Amino acid sequence: MTDESTPSAAAPTPRPTTGDTPLSAAPANGPWAPAAPDGPAAPDGAAAPVHDGAPVPDPVADLVTRPHRLVEDVVALLIGSLALSFGLMLLKDVGGVSGGIAGIAFLVNYSTGWPFGLVFFLINLPFYALAIVRMGWPFTIKTFAVVGLISVLTSFHAANITIEHITPFYACALGGMFMGLAFLALFRHGASAGGLGIFVFYLQDRFGVSAGVVQLCFDAVIVLCALFVADVPTVLASVLGVVVLNVILAMNHRPGRYRA
Repeated sequence: MTDESTPSAAAPTPRPTTGDTPLSAAPANGPWAPAAPDGPAAPDGAAAPVHDGAPVPDPVADLVTRPHRLVEDVVALLIGSLALSFGLMLLKDVGGVSGGIAGIAFLVNYSTGWPFGLVFFLINLPFYALAIVRMGWPFTIKTFAVVGLISVLTSFHAANITIEHITPFYACALGGMFMGLAFLALFRHGASAGGLGIFVFYLQDRFGVSAGVVQLCFDAVIVLCALFVADVPTVLASVLGVVVLNVILAMNHRPGRYRA
């Protein structure tokens, strides 16, 4: 006869649950300790999350490492050129100016009457040498295409869009917003609007400085020169547009961020 006071086998230890024992009280090395997940380590040293035994893909890593396809580059450059040229049209409609080579082209256009698109295209030509040497042929070809599109589209917008009334401050602020978003699209697809944009892109790529901060310094000098061809209220409105543009760049195009 078996002695009921002596168990024939040790009873299994119940697994702690939130109902009787806090999960934090469960021994880390006990029989119910969670197994370490397999897979690549996370940036902070912890194991990557696992779902059904397989590591969960990291969408951020995919964005950083996956190159853009040709069709994506073409569409982005076209959209960026359309948005940038539309912003320039808004500024030109109220006699405003912008920074960069576009600002210089505005000054020449207001002073001499020469077509903005032609002046913008010609002033950009010397900067392609820097683009080829420092940024490579793909960047240079894309930028050349963007500059050509902007030169044509600014005249195209003016011929097809008529704005009966818009205040300088609103036009410059809205134009700066369109231009800032356009620059983001161009920068993230390895292009710029030429001129000082090439130089700014090179500085960020080579030294890690913020594109928005550098561009703001150049733009401030150019806009101040607008006092020779525009009245003070229009220049102040232009300053607002430049600030809007560069705030967008400074917040959204920092080194090491949004590299997709």
